[in-house]
Order: sequence, then C-alpha cells, then structure tokens
Amino acid sequence: MRNNLLELTRIKNCSVKNIKEEAALVAVHNLLGQYINAIEKGIDKPLISNPDQSDEKYILELTKDIHSYLSEEILSAHIIDNIMLSANKDAAWQRKVSLIEPIAYFYDILTRTYLSKTYILKKDKDGNQFWMPELLAFSIICDLKEENYNFNKFEYIQNLELSKVMDIYNNLSIKISRASKNEDESFFKLQKNSPIKAIQEISLFMVNKLIDTKYKVPSVSKNMKKRNKKNGRKRK
Repeated sequence: MRNNLLELTRIKNCSVKNIKEEAALVAVHNLLGQYINAIEKGIDKPLISNPDQSDEKYILELTKDIHSYLSEEILSAHIIDNIMLSANKDAAWQRKVSLIEPIAYFYDILTRTYLSKTYILKKDKDGNQFWMPELLAFSIICDLKEENYNFNKFEYIQNLELSKVMDIYNNLSIKISRASKNEDESFFKLQKNSPIKAIQEISLFMVNKLIDTKYKVPSVSKNMKKRNKKNGRKRK
C-alpha cells in the first residue's frame, strides 16, 4: 500500500516533523476558533472576578491574529473532515485525499489524546469543567517549540513570541490560588490543582503523544467519522 506520508513529504519538500507541526496547527486553529466563537457569542466567563481588561484584550487580539494567519496557511479541521469523509469519489479526488490523510492522521492522534485526558480538567462548584481552548492552543505551540519543533514552514508561528501571554496565564493561576476560600490547602497544592495547570498538563500529554507517534498506513479514514463529534468543553 502507498505510504501517503512519504509521498506528502516528497511533494511538499518537507520532513515528517513538518507534517506533525502542520497537524498541530490544525488543532491550534480549531481551538482558537472555539475561543473566538465563545467571545463573540458572549458565553466566555472569566475565571476570577474583575479580570485585567488589558490582558483580555491582548489575548483576544493575539488569538485573532494567529487564527487569521492559520486560516490562510492550512486546511481547517472542518475542511479536512469533509474531504476525508468524501474519499470515495474519482481518482483525482482520491489522490487529493491521500495527500491530506497523513495530516488528518496526526491531528486525529492529538484529538484522541485530548479526549482521553479530559478527566484532568477541573470542575466548578456546579460540576462543569473549566475549558480554556486558547490556553491549550498557546501551550501546544510552546511545548512543541520546547521540543525543537521550530515551525520553519510557517514563518509567523516560527517567530511568534508567546512568553507574555503565558505569563498572563501563570499570573492568573496565582490569583486563582490566592482567591481560594479553602485555607486548609497549601499554596503549592492550590497551584497544582489550578484549572490553568490542568490545561497545560493536557498540552504536554498531547505534544508528547504526537512526537512519539509513528505513522501507520492508513487506517485513519475509518476513525475520522467518529472524531468531529465535539472535542471541546464550554469555558466556565
């Protein structure tokens, strides 16, 4: 059977690492879209009272900039799903599918790893999970860069500096801990149990799984139909 991954790297003149980066950016684009949608619909809620408005504005502008760039540079998860689900068309279309399939394969790995770790997400007093898709997106990029994935096929992402936005979330994590009414818990334990730390932990799981995954020829098309049910939680 044809190895679609090798064919794709040959045509795009890139490495397997580059294909994994692109798959990760499909996930990032999807997550940032969830955040923008939540903001526009007014369903996003801050984790603490009286959040810093300048920080929220900065995060939203950064999110929109990255999302806009990726919309021009990669196929969205929605488009990939539609293409993979219509794989039984003519030979020319099947050729197109075969070249998208490796990206879909690695994206599917990321999605399934996330779904397997949702139990880590913290819950509010009503039992709803805290969900911050934009933080997961930023964390995926940062964690991959820490592992020497430099996104050299995506210049904007390669040069993207995320230290400021990650500092915002780390400071927010501290504020959440200080605002806790539970005086019996140590500061360290409160920090460890922060909803922000939970999302960062999920990012590490996803990135490590992506890095460790070897491409298999090709069974992902059978799984793609199951994948797009709903891979997010509403942010509380």
